[in-house]
Amino acid sequence: MLLNFTFSNYRSFKSEQYFSMERPNSIDFRKDSILITTPGGQENISRVAAFYGANAAGKSNFLSALQHLRDLVISDEIKSDNYISIKEQPSNFGLSFVAKNNFKYTYSLKIQNNIVIDEKLYIYKSNRPTKIFNYSKEEDCLSLGSMFKDDEKTAIKFNFEKHQNQPIIRQLKISNSAEARFAFGFFYEEIFPSISNRVGNSANPTKLAHIIEQDEEIHNFLNDTLFAADLGIKSVNLVEADSGANKKQQEILSRAMIDFAKASNPKMSEEEIRALEKSSTFMNKLKKAMFEHEIDGVSASFDVSKESDGTMAACGILLDLLPILKNGYVYIIDELDRSLHPSVVSQIIDIFNSSSTNPNNAQLIFSTHDVSLLDATIYGEDVLDRDEVWFVEKDNNGCSQIYPLTDIKYSTKKSDNIYKKYVGGKYGATPRVSLSYIVELYWKGVNEILEK
Repeated sequence: MLLNFTFSNYRSFKSEQYFSMERPNSIDFRKDSILITTPGGQENISRVAAFYGANAAGKSNFLSALQHLRDLVISDEIKSDNYISIKEQPSNFGLSFVAKNNFKYTYSLKIQNNIVIDEKLYIYKSNRPTKIFNYSKEEDCLSLGSMFKDDEKTAIKFNFEKHQNQPIIRQLKISNSAEARFAFGFFYEEIFPSISNRVGNSANPTKLAHIIEQDEEIHNFLNDTLFAADLGIKSVNLVEADSGANKKQQEILSRAMIDFAKASNPKMSEEEIRALEKSSTFMNKLKKAMFEHEIDGVSASFDVSKESDGTMAACGILLDLLPILKNGYVYIIDELDRSLHPSVVSQIIDIFNSSSTNPNNAQLIFSTHDVSLLDATIYGEDVLDRDEVWFVEKDNNGCSQIYPLTDIKYSTKKSDNIYKKYVGGKYGATPRVSLSYIVELYWKGVNEILEK
């Protein structure tokens, strides 16, 4: 569960940015909170955060920053030079979260020139944080907590000295300390890696066919939810597809796959070889997903290429939805509303915002241009609580800033129409559009030429 996220010097963001899912006590929130117990007492945590802003304001960059921190933690080496704003300065990332062991952690990472220059990880078992590790390149010091035995401390220090382009937290994946492993597990398992794929891409034909074939529960859930979304789809099913290769070619390719695997791993067991031989015949059983529609009692099936962007966008989200809700992941989507009807978007938000449909406390963080979600008069009630609304805006120097609606003092009245005030520019983060003026100038110039 994500609590807070800070970062600086990343893409269009220069100064430090602060994002929080912790709910302020001053807000009369109506959506279900996640109630957690910490050494400091009970806290209300939001399930949803929506980011609004003009095109190219930095919404995608903010979501990418969170994904980038995850990638830095779990990847083999740091590759961050292409993402920093100012080359001569370090990039900073910080995250507070509650892991699956129900303990709160704080993690911070500072990198420059693809090298770790500062990294800290603490766990909260009481009001005071307990050190897991603390590293400072400036002080040339790596201090490890008491949960590590001497031999593991030696191994961690030795590996980091050899690989200073790898965050220390990555070594905790195989730590003897469960507390340390849970911290790494949050990044590796609980931040759902969908931000790099815009909505719809997650429903690519290969992934769709693989999931339907491998997971009957998700397949049934997908069929039920696609039907309930009123997309005119009765079901999605697999049919055999032509691989484009004849039988002899299929046999050669299958044998080549097995020989390559055995050469790469001489210690492969007989059982593993038999499993590989079975799977290597996939080309004889190549399948593709077909969408079954029913029109006036007559069924017709179409492949992915014949479906609309909206259908595939909905399919992409619904494919992800069940594992996210079952495991309590943090789900990050850029442009949730892309090609989707506002009613579908609002219901997806409602699913996350309700403890009955989201019992394992998954979180949804997304960007959108759908201002109808801010208008309670459309849906009969607020789709988003005030503390769930965030804005992204660029200053005159082109640097992005994030800020929540709750930071705007005159936005706290319950009677305020957030939709009207945002569209009217009262909260900022709206485009300064002058397209009509430019078009008028164009035609004025054309007319002047014609008159000559």
